[in-house]
Amino acid sequence: MSEQLQQMQEILQKSLIKIKKLELELANAKENSITPKEDIAIIGTGVRLAGNITSTKKLWQLLEAKKSVFQKIPNDRFNVDDVYSADASASGKTVSKYGAFLQNDVRAFDTDFFGISPREAKSIDPLQRMILEVIYEAFETAGIASHTLKGSNTGVYIALGNSDYIQARFRSGNLHTVDVYDTTGIPFGTACGRVSYLYDLKGTSFSLDAACASSMLAVHLAKEDVNKNVIDLAIVASANLLLTPEPYIGLSKLGSLSPTDSCKAFANDAEGYVRGEGCGVVLLKRVSDAQKSNDTIEALIKGSAVKHNGKSNGFTAPNPEIQIETIKEALKDANLTVDDIDYVEAHGIGNRFTDALEIQAIHEGYKGRSHPIYVGSVKANIGHLEAGTGMPMLFKVIEILKHKKIPAQINIQTLNEDVEWNKINTKVNTETIDWQKQSQPLRAAINLSGYSGTNVHIVFEEAPPQTTSETIDTPQHFVLSAFDAVALKNTAQKYLSETDWHQNSLTEICYTLQTARNKFEHTLSIVAYNHQDVVDGLQDFIQDVASAKYYTSKPELELNTDVAFLFTGQGAQYYGMCKEYYNYFEVFKNAIDECDVILQNQVEYSIKDILWNNDNDKNLIHQTKYTQPALFVVEYALAKLWMSIGVTPSVLIGHSIGEITALTIAKSIDLKDALQIVIARAALMNALPSNEGSMASVFCNEENLMPLLENKNVDLAAINSIKNCTVSGKKDDITAFVENLKEHKIKAVPLNVSHAFHSRLMEPMLEKFKLFVQQFSFHAPQIPVISNLTGNEIKPNELNADYFSKHIRNAVQFSKGIEYLLNKKNNTTFLEIGPNPVLINLAKQNSANPNINWIASAKKEENVILYFHQSLSQLYSSGIEIHWSSFYKNKKINRVKLPTYGWNWKVYWENPVRQPSVHSPQTTDNDTQNQSSKINESKSSEQLPKATRETLLAYMQIEAAKVLGLEAGQKVDIGKTYREQGFDSMMSGEFLALMEKHIGSELKMDVIHQYNTPTILHQYLIDTYFGGGEVDTTQAVTMADIMFNQEMELTHHGDWHEIQPEDGRLLRWFKKLDKKLPTVK
Repeated sequence: MSEQLQQMQEILQKSLIKIKKLELELANAKENSITPKEDIAIIGTGVRLAGNITSTKKLWQLLEAKKSVFQKIPNDRFNVDDVYSADASASGKTVSKYGAFLQNDVRAFDTDFFGISPREAKSIDPLQRMILEVIYEAFETAGIASHTLKGSNTGVYIALGNSDYIQARFRSGNLHTVDVYDTTGIPFGTACGRVSYLYDLKGTSFSLDAACASSMLAVHLAKEDVNKNVIDLAIVASANLLLTPEPYIGLSKLGSLSPTDSCKAFANDAEGYVRGEGCGVVLLKRVSDAQKSNDTIEALIKGSAVKHNGKSNGFTAPNPEIQIETIKEALKDANLTVDDIDYVEAHGIGNRFTDALEIQAIHEGYKGRSHPIYVGSVKANIGHLEAGTGMPMLFKVIEILKHKKIPAQINIQTLNEDVEWNKINTKVNTETIDWQKQSQPLRAAINLSGYSGTNVHIVFEEAPPQTTSETIDTPQHFVLSAFDAVALKNTAQKYLSETDWHQNSLTEICYTLQTARNKFEHTLSIVAYNHQDVVDGLQDFIQDVASAKYYTSKPELELNTDVAFLFTGQGAQYYGMCKEYYNYFEVFKNAIDECDVILQNQVEYSIKDILWNNDNDKNLIHQTKYTQPALFVVEYALAKLWMSIGVTPSVLIGHSIGEITALTIAKSIDLKDALQIVIARAALMNALPSNEGSMASVFCNEENLMPLLENKNVDLAAINSIKNCTVSGKKDDITAFVENLKEHKIKAVPLNVSHAFHSRLMEPMLEKFKLFVQQFSFHAPQIPVISNLTGNEIKPNELNADYFSKHIRNAVQFSKGIEYLLNKKNNTTFLEIGPNPVLINLAKQNSANPNINWIASAKKEENVILYFHQSLSQLYSSGIEIHWSSFYKNKKINRVKLPTYGWNWKVYWENPVRQPSVHSPQTTDNDTQNQSSKINESKSSEQLPKATRETLLAYMQIEAAKVLGLEAGQKVDIGKTYREQGFDSMMSGEFLALMEKHIGSELKMDVIHQYNTPTILHQYLIDTYFGGGEVDTTQAVTMADIMFNQEMELTHHGDWHEIQPEDGRLLRWFKKLDKKLPTVK
């Protein structure tokens, strides 16, 4: 036994050793495994270049036109004549007067969109501000709604090289202007973090500077991380601005700048480059992921390489040997040969010496080709963007691959004679040439060298062909959305002026806008059959023409976006109702078919035949035994249709038979049970004498009508509104009653009905119906339902056979139910679920509010499909989140490039051009410093006045506005969170420190997070420090706004950013406010 045990132990030990060995081999295999290399897709671009070039398409148009965008340096940058000299050796002078300048105001930024306060915006480098905006534009061109990226593994790679704005904030010579936000707004290291923070991205995030090679180095690094699965999406951005003369002067001394308004890359008379400004962004994704997401691929990155010159002929001198090595390594990384590349977008800065070296390096790098390789440089067209210069090069490559043409290189009369063109296989074309290749895709490369020694070479391939989109021939929804009204108008204007209506189908345009944009509070919706419908709607909207061609939201009204479904009762039916919906909407069709199958197990007819069969008697629909099931089925299908596209009700109310449909949608009654109840109800009613009863609509309220019903054989059947009731009874009694009403000058109209519903004439059927209903069980409504019996919400224990019996006999309390929705539920959007608008016309009589949305699902004798889409457009404009994708099930639709967001720009600026100091002849610098010191000592000794119960909110608003740096005329919204309005942790601390002085007590930081709006915080402070109770804040806020704006305009001429918390003038104003502010009860 012991021998067997020993053998087993030996076997086990050997097995364990083998397992350990296998585990080690597996670990080594994993460590040495290489992730399969995959092409990287460029799926989106953000473009902001000189000459109002805001897309790669516009850049291509410039290239095709053989034009450039250079101009004399504008005076709003600096007066170049003061620093110009044709003599490059002249001290403090530049030889260049020219540049490529953005057409938009670079001082401006849309602070509200990004939730950045005016105060912080002024301290943020405009390069960073521009990058934030152009990244958002890149998301839009890529068809990515930015909110879908929150928390994603998205990397941010920012390439920046020079900041002129730093002189405005850190090097102005005025130490008192330095703000806490300068430490986060100027350094390049915060540019990447700000993007990741504001868009809530969790991947790699860093900024880099490799001089001219910066942007393509960033693309290379991003491409590597995407390929290694470090990140799933990469944002690469770079920017350049020309704000001050110093870089011009320094580059002139370096001999880099052209003295003319042209850059003559590869020309014999090249004299240097012209500086350019702008911003470029590209979004990168693994090609497999891009194809899964149906992204529009602009181009593919096949491979890339980066090398440094090392110690060469000089720090800024190029190293051709390293450039050649970089080219070869990039080809190896791309797994391509020299013959696979036909075009190289070169650095080409317009310097004869460096251009010649680069041409020779490209020749050597691609040596052995069977046909010439073409070279060009976009700098001749849009200038040298320095750290950002690779971006327009990349945009050009995207377009030449797309158009299969190589555009002409401009500004060349004679090619650079330092290049032996007849001995190399490299060409520069001065006319546009077609570019075709039969057996393989087109490929191009970018060659870039930074003057600090970094070389980058990247190989690109044309995008794979995209399948053609399917189209939808029914009405489309053209929807725009913006953060505020100004931006919405700006966006609409861009679409009107920039959209190429022939390039993309209306389906593609609308699909992109619906599924690939963020939705904000301010919306525009146009229902369109064709492009012209969109144009007409846009024109009316832009020109403020009141029109049925468009719908807009009204966020300023702060309406409740909850939707109430109103289920129509008997009387709205007609033959053929909603037939088009059955043919058009799959969800509607399926719901009808589901009900029909259930019904055919209980009755001997198809409900579809009653509704739509031309061979049947079309009047059957008006017989009660058919009417009620037909209305139930159509309304059930309509409700299911609306809910399938995102219109989810918060509350339901029906009128008579409509309430049973409402209870079914609320899942209080199972569908099968509900249909049995409806059939029984209708059949029992139909079995009653048909010619005995009648009904009439009476145009007066319940209060005036009730006395007239006394001692009459007429019943009150329904209170429809505060202006309309329905009476029911025997025909002769109704006729006499209508005549009697005329004596009281009350209008009444007999109704064409088969029976006297909701009257004593229904009583013979009630017991039988009650017994029938007792077999069913009912559930608590999953959506609140308003009862016809009480006008209040149905309670779970109310639903029983007795309830449904009373439901037939008692008056319909519809008006009371609507009052409940208006006053208790605060509903402002009412959607009628029925074949004709009946209930909304009654319900709106109970409200004088013109801003309530009364919307119908269908209307007789209208183009019902168009009518449905118009109603949908109204719902979208009411703030409802529509599930647009439900309209495109099993359809292949491509997202397409469209105009981008129309920013609401406002100027936030500190002039970076140094102004000469001006001192009084009698005042020395020491005197000034001493005076400043005394003023500061005086300020620090002053105390802010203590707040009272009446003035607390005014002080809160003023201090918050001051901390945010708002302009005169702007104010803090008391209903929005401090964070939404631009507060961060630093501002919160500063604000609380100021409020502590007003209150005389310490406030902890978590106070502003827990009580996060001015209204909530004010109530907390009142409760904690001022005795509690409610406070009417309206007068205090209004008075504070008016007086503060007046004081600021007077004292600071509208610019009060520099007011300090202890400013003596502000203190005096506070004291005046105490006297003038009305007492609030």
